[in-house]
Amino acid sequence: MSSGPVSISAPAGLACSGCGYELAHTATDGVCPECGQSVRISRDMAEHPVLHPRWRRGFAIGAWLFAGAAFGLLVVRLVSWWAARTTAPMGKAMVTVGLVRAGLLLALLAGAWTLARPIHRGDRPRDTLSVVVHVAVLAGVVLLLFPYLSLLPLAVVQLWAPWWTTLDLLVRLALPLLVLVVLARAQRVAGVPQVPRTWLVLGVLTSIPAVLSIVPLESLLVIGSRVLGRRPDPAVAPLTFPVVRGVALLTALHLVPVLVGGLALRTRRRLDAEATRLTRAN
Repeated sequence: MSSGPVSISAPAGLACSGCGYELAHTATDGVCPECGQSVRISRDMAEHPVLHPRWRRGFAIGAWLFAGAAFGLLVVRLVSWWAARTTAPMGKAMVTVGLVRAGLLLALLAGAWTLARPIHRGDRPRDTLSVVVHVAVLAGVVLLLFPYLSLLPLAVVQLWAPWWTTLDLLVRLALPLLVLVVLARAQRVAGVPQVPRTWLVLGVLTSIPAVLSIVPLESLLVIGSRVLGRRPDPAVAPLTFPVVRGVALLTALHLVPVLVGGLALRTRRRLDAEATRLTRAN
């Protein structure tokens, strides 16, 4: 005689990370009776307090991180483009670019602190510094060291390969994927639970350089001038539209796993909510 799935109760002493309600004898696949937060999130928070529950709530976290980092990168690129063409002294231009890059790093650190700080004002910021350092390392590797990681191989290939620009695009797409794999392995070795939301956020963050860095700003200006019917700056090297289509295709392929992961996660959450509702009804 077969029996249905056995529901496992939460251990004694487990409190809801959202409202503090005692979750003893509550099904681990259920929700808090008071605030409706998943018991799984509270259990993960108790076992791994370094992961803040905001990393697992909704798609808004990934969207805000993407929008903020993308805007910061765009400002850095615009200032760098201005510094390369300004008539101001080189020292002043480099100081300006350095200040903008430092401002981007400080903004990312502030965003990391916002995500890592305790929900309740009376709580101590336990492991907050660890979360901020983790996000700072991610931001530093992907946003600051990323351009320099591609300089060495491209400087060698550029001497003898006429197609070094195409290789540049491939390297700029491959490096974010490599960073994502390394972070995923490090997180798995550290014993952190496999949270799809975390991988979604990391995937969006590592996709930012692939979206904003593979197409030079000069090429975007050329394309914009063609669309507007104006003559482009002769000092700007044009980028052919087949290359643009290829870059768009590679970028789309890079973002597909992130989008599919987000859709799968939303579907899973809806199915879990429906299963919980049916269980309560029965």
